[in-house]
Amino acid sequence: MNQEQFDFTKSAADDGAFIRLSMTVWNPMKSITLDAFEGFPSIGISEKVVCTRKFHVPQISKSKRLLSACKLAVKNLTYKTSYGYFVPAANIERLQMEMEEFRAKIMDARDKILADYDRIIKKTAAEAAKVAVLTWKIKYGHEGKPHSRFVEKFVEDYVGGIGTREDLSRRFRFNIMPSHPILNSDSQYARLIDVDANNVAVCEILYERILNRRRALVSTLLNMEAELKDARLEPPAATMRIFRRLSVRIQGYIWSFFYSDRDPEIVPLLEKLREILIVDDELRNTDTVVPCMRHIITHIVDHPFFRTGLEVVDV
Repeated sequence: MNQEQFDFTKSAADDGAFIRLSMTVWNPMKSITLDAFEGFPSIGISEKVVCTRKFHVPQISKSKRLLSACKLAVKNLTYKTSYGYFVPAANIERLQMEMEEFRAKIMDARDKILADYDRIIKKTAAEAAKVAVLTWKIKYGHEGKPHSRFVEKFVEDYVGGIGTREDLSRRFRFNIMPSHPILNSDSQYARLIDVDANNVAVCEILYERILNRRRALVSTLLNMEAELKDARLEPPAATMRIFRRLSVRIQGYIWSFFYSDRDPEIVPLLEKLREILIVDDELRNTDTVVPCMRHIITHIVDHPFFRTGLEVVDV
């Protein structure tokens, strides 16, 4: 990273924000490990997990889907680094709005789960009983029906680990905490570490994450181009499905490129492609979309400031 690249990244870091996220929901599952089987031969078998069983509880599934959607929003609006998630200044307001909305929905899902606690525990116990049967078969190596006390003890141990409503409530967390990796020379941390070296390290990692996002876009477009080529021999609906997936992914990348002063062309190029994919029926075909994709790929690969180190060769 040269001085110009450092200055760009340092300015972006100063304007944006680094945060740490703690987002979890209750994920009822049971991992059957070798620790559960005294005398079970471990040669050639993982000593950690033999089998993991996820429980199917509709109320829980909704909260897990919400969490997955929330993590996708974070992925699109931030850059994950070892110092936390970096939020560009242009995305702070949007991230705050989306996180507040997801927090409310996840907490509402939690409250509904707690209100239906007794029935959900009963359903979870039934799922745990199925895992008990699987554990019995692994432990004793036959298809025989397990002893009733074995199943009861297995279920008691699992359900007991869930705890009370209050215990279950604590399994739902949604916290956003500040992280301050960029330090001032007069910071108290200056007594402990080399502030300049620290700031350079932070900027190097952030700059590399920015390059990685650009590389990922190139990879996405190349993969989609290959899919479109294969889809030529399939019904038109197959191509339309690829177009829809591509339009969603393009929107995620649009939010990533916050640096219009350094690359004013990239977002307009992506928006042009997405507009064709969504609203322009006359232009929405492979012969028009692929050249747009190629234009974006060439732009990223040849950009004089963001040197990704990529080279695309037609085969």
